[in-house]
Amino acid sequence: MDHIQAISDPEAYRLFLQRVESRQRRGLPPIGVREEEVELEVSPAAAGTLLEPPAKPKPRQKPQRMVTPKRRPKPKPDAPERSLVQRREALVRANEIRMRRAQLKRDLKAGRASIHDVLLEPPEWCETAKAFELILAVPKYGRVKVNRVLQQCRISPSKTVGGMSTRQRTELVSMLRR
Repeated sequence: MDHIQAISDPEAYRLFLQRVESRQRRGLPPIGVREEEVELEVSPAAAGTLLEPPAKPKPRQKPQRMVTPKRRPKPKPDAPERSLVQRREALVRANEIRMRRAQLKRDLKAGRASIHDVLLEPPEWCETAKAFELILAVPKYGRVKVNRVLQQCRISPSKTVGGMSTRQRTELVSMLRR
């Protein structure tokens, strides 16, 4: 009881109560003291106004818009469902392509394969690979350099090897040979 603290400012008292409540919610004691050691003196002017909880701001309402009737989209025909055998075959093919691409990237990194040959005459399983990812596997080519080379050749980083035009392929190979 020998720690007496006077708070006459209503705003300071409100902030003090918020801090105390916050610490109580988290299961922590008030900072530096125990509750039984603190006795607060509040001026009569502040006491009446602070016992009420602070008014919560009203939620913002969206302005009302005029609703116009929308056309209903035509129902799209669903893709035909695949049989279990067809799905399994597609999964086996996709896994084989992933394994071949991973091996190609390892070969490019080790220098056993040439990026020039892959870009000029890509194998069928490599046509859906991103050009960015393949060039990134080449030693001494990081993300910044690959992006710069592709930008100079006017090729999007998301372009696939099979989706590049002949001009893009030859220009990219000539840039990589420099």
